Amino acid sequence: MKIFLSLLLTIVVITAAAAAPPRSDNHILKGRNLGKNMPDVERLKRNVHHHTQEQKKKQLKEIRIAVNFIRTKLSKQILDKWVPDVLQNSCKPEELCKARKILDEFKAMDLGLEKWEWILPRQLLVYTKGTDCSKTQTTTDESTLSSLLQNIYECAHRELNSIS
Repeated sequence: MKIFLSLLLTIVVITAAAAAPPRSDNHILKGRNLGKNMPDVERLKRNVHHHTQEQKKKQLKEIRIAVNFIRTKLSKQILDKWVPDVLQNSCKPEELCKARKILDEFKAMDLGLEKWEWILPRQLLVYTKGTDCSKTQTTTDESTLSSLLQNIYECAHRELNSIS
């Protein structure tokens, strides 16, 4: 009977110890005022804002690199193809989203590129994530693919400078 009671007592102690909060967290549980956490919340907000700004910078730099890479790889014949002129003096996310839709119509194979080389539309998709460009008006103006790529590069450059 003594063995059974000591075994039962051991099980109860082990179970109770596992359910108790770790000793290092006791100071958190003892009367912390929520008002004291406010600076932490503000710091978190600043960190999130900084993180998203850093992500945007990185995405814009990658867009610029991709545009330069594509312009060196494409033939003059392909660069001279006519496309809708969607970036007319504007670098809004909606405009870049429309540019992505135009670039999506081109397939890597048709451009003489490997699939992994044709990443610009995907990069624009990531940058304009959450932007609804289906409601924007279409344009009747046209420009060359080379001009569209140059405008995308300039937009990315302008946006990058405004973030910095």
